[in-house]
Amino acid sequence: MSLKGIHLHQVFILPKKLTKSEHQLIAKNLHADFYFAHPFALWERAINEYTNKLIRQYIPKKMSFDLVPDLFVKYIQHQLNNRPRKNLNLKHLMKYFVIL
Repeated sequence: MSLKGIHLHQVFILPKKLTKSEHQLIAKNLHADFYFAHPFALWERAINEYTNKLIRQYIPKKMSFDLVPDLFVKYIQHQLNNRPRKNLNLKHLMKYFVIL
């Protein structure tokens, strides 16, 4: 199996009003990088908006994420990561994922 053309991502949902130093601290602790869309580059926000739409199928928009149990967040993560992908002929991404 080939992983060519498949991009794996992990998504973190964070509060909107974090300072630059808070983002840097979180990135350091999670060993992750933060990427931000440019303010007027709408095409950069498309995947972000689509992911938010998928998450909102499980959690209503006005509901605080503080009220969502961690186990339910893991369930949502599992559901989103195991959705059939149109660009994979509606196959699941995990069928192409190989642990080395």
